[in-house]
This record gives sequence, C-alpha cells and structure tokens, in this order.
Amino acid sequence: MEHFLAFLRYGNDFRISRRLISQYFNSREYVYLYPLLADQVKILLKNLLEDPDKFESHLDRSVIADLRLVCYLLYNKVERCHSC
Repeated sequence: MEHFLAFLRYGNDFRISRRLISQYFNSREYVYLYPLLADQVKILLKNLLEDPDKFESHLDRSVIADLRLVCYLLYNKVERCHSC
C-alpha cells in the first residue's frame, strides 16, 4: 500500500509520485490516449452485444487492455526522456 499515492505520507516520495502523475496523466497527454482508449470501448461494446452473458470476462479484457496500453505508452515516453 505504501506505493499508492493516496497512502503515501507527505514528503519527498509523495512529491515525486505526484509530479510523475501530473506530468504523464494530464489533459494534454490524454489527447493522445483518447483515440486508443475509444477503440477499446468499441471492442468492449461489440463483445457485449455479441455475448452479454460474458460481461465480466469482456470487462476484464477491456480493463487489462486499457492498462496495458497506458503502461506501454508511459514506458515509451519515459524511455524517450531518459535517452535525451
């Protein structure tokens, strides 16, 4: 739990975490993520229409795909910053 921003004590770790979140998850950055996440929503809705009984499975797949996408883009962005 000590790695979640909400549970960090105010101090250096908190400030570093807050700065990273502000830097990479803001409205300017979301512009790049929006079309990719919208595609995932379309896939989720299509899957739900085809087989609504597997709602939980479809939702799990969608959440995992969204997280994987965000982590991949964030990782690439951080790697580009370190290589400069």
